[in-house]
Amino acid sequence: MLRKIGVLLAACCAVGAAPASAAERLVLNDTDGPVGLLSTPRRSEPVPAVILVHDSLGTDRRADLTVRQLRDAGVATLEVELYAVSADGAGSTAAFDVRAEAEVLDRARRALAAQPGIDSTRVAALGFGRGAHALAETQEGKQQDWSARVYLYPDCAALGSALVAGTSTSRAPLLLLHGDVGAGDPPCDCVNVANRLEEAGVSVRIIHYRGAAHGWDLPPIGEHLVSFQPAPVGRGTLRTVAWPELAEMSATQTAGFLAAAMNGRLRPHIHAEPNLRTPPGSQRTSGNCQLHPDHSATLRGVRAW
Repeated sequence: MLRKIGVLLAACCAVGAAPASAAERLVLNDTDGPVGLLSTPRRSEPVPAVILVHDSLGTDRRADLTVRQLRDAGVATLEVELYAVSADGAGSTAAFDVRAEAEVLDRARRALAAQPGIDSTRVAALGFGRGAHALAETQEGKQQDWSARVYLYPDCAALGSALVAGTSTSRAPLLLLHGDVGAGDPPCDCVNVANRLEEAGVSVRIIHYRGAAHGWDLPPIGEHLVSFQPAPVGRGTLRTVAWPELAEMSATQTAGFLAAAMNGRLRPHIHAEPNLRTPPGSQRTSGNCQLHPDHSATLRGVRAW
């Protein structure tokens, strides 16, 4: 496990890399071996932390922007992989195992809590694709509840079904980020998930990116913006279109939300629709959705939280 994380760690510590980055990033181990890639800010006091759960294919650098911004804000991060996948994608899982995913998350939380310099009372979670779905399905897990959560394109239709089947719900504030291009996260399904959680007493924020496809924050492969990634649920694939400008924006909004949540500075929830140019290769397929009044604000005029 964590072969791809090892490759990335070697790259960041290679000749020419900044010494500060090399000193602050390491593979966190427990008695069973590697757990994830830990990045910590240089602080004298214990710092809050975020567990970042990668998509089903493992580490692919889409978390780098968020990790950097959180570290600059004084927040540590632990990147974990749900499944053992090699750097070339071989050995990808044929079916998702919710129980195994819960064990991965529980192990990551225990290892992080035991790490010196980490404030174990302030731990949040962020998931990309399948990682987001795994966080939702495991609910609050075996440990104390999260300080906050962020779900990026989790497949809201399937997520709604999982919430209905679940026996418990985390009460941690939630930021839900999704697009409206292709299959996976139609705006109506994501709004329905938010409304259902709010009825259960959860503070939810939605950011709906018009023109964004699943996995907009995947780094482009050379000049190629379009790729295909496993769907968060089932065995199909979803067409993704890289959108670097939006990746920067969503990382900033994510880091701001998490830092504010762990420092008790969250403002009332919003629904935002950034007015950005749709990247080449995108084709909007979703219809209009009647949004809840609480989610009607636009990004223009909304201050960072």
